[in-house]
Amino acid sequence: MAMNFIYYFILIIFAILSWGFVEPSASLPGIRSLNQIIYFQTLYPTVWYTVTITVLFAWYVWILHRIKAGFLTSKNVWYLIMGTTVILVWAYPALSNDIFNYIATAKVTFLYRENPYIVMPIDIPNDASFTSLHAANKVALYGPVWIALTAIPHV
Repeated sequence: MAMNFIYYFILIIFAILSWGFVEPSASLPGIRSLNQIIYFQTLYPTVWYTVTITVLFAWYVWILHRIKAGFLTSKNVWYLIMGTTVILVWAYPALSNDIFNYIATAKVTFLYRENPYIVMPIDIPNDASFTSLHAANKVALYGPVWIALTAIPHV
């Protein structure tokens, strides 16, 4: 039980600190101090990330041994998975820039009613959500089926 508490505590810290990876140019209030640590004091996030990944991997190996020894049932494992999901859904997807590019393509297509194969997100004036994209200067990279699928979350 104590190991699960430590695990969830580490995940919560991970979810909070992940918001420091938001681009400094993004217009999200309340994360300036995290940005300062992540972007300008690189030793801290490096140590934090390395320790976090190491501890989480060690916990994973420990859980596998507990399952193999019969101490954990599949019901307990599902509780751990669901708890992990509930916590990490609030983390910033720092290494998932493609998601934001897909959202931008859908926004160009369905909100602004422009052709995403001709108009780049950066061509849309006065939209703050396009300022921190990594691929704001590119047209849509995928075919029409993908663009049609992006309509599902838009609706």
